[in-house]
Amino acid sequence: MFILFTHNWNNKIRLLETITKIKEVIAFFETKITAAKETGEKLVKVSDRLPQDIKIRALDLDEWEQIQKLSTQKGVGAERVDNIALLRRTVLTACVDPNFRDDEFVKAVGALTADEALKKTLKAGEILKLGNEILKFSGFAES
Repeated sequence: MFILFTHNWNNKIRLLETITKIKEVIAFFETKITAAKETGEKLVKVSDRLPQDIKIRALDLDEWEQIQKLSTQKGVGAERVDNIALLRRTVLTACVDPNFRDDEFVKAVGALTADEALKKTLKAGEILKLGNEILKFSGFAES
C-alpha cells in the first residue's frame, strides 16, 4: 500500500510540475499577444512585387492633425488639402518596417530624403494601398 501511495504521489507531483510549465508558456504567449495589441502594429501585403510585407502602426490623433496641417495649402480665401502629400506623409509616419525615415534606409536605396526613398521603393498604387490600409487601421472608415 505504501508503494502504491508513493507512486501516486510522484505522479501528482509530475502532473503539477507539467501544469505549472503549461501555465508559464500560456502566460508568455499572452504577454506577447497583449504587447502586439498595445503597439497597434500589423503586417500589410502591398503587392507581389515586394519581397516582404510592410509593418504599419496606427496613427494617433496628434499625428493625424500634424499630417493634415502640413498637407494643407493656403490660398486666397481658401485652403486646399494636397491629397498626395497627405497620403505620402501618412505612409512615412506610420510605416514601422521598413522605416522610410531611417537615415540608413534612405542611404541604402540611394535617396537623399525619406520622401524620395518612399518614391524609389514603392509605386504610386502601392503607396495608395498602403496609405488606405494605415487609415483603416487607424480607425477611419474606408471612403
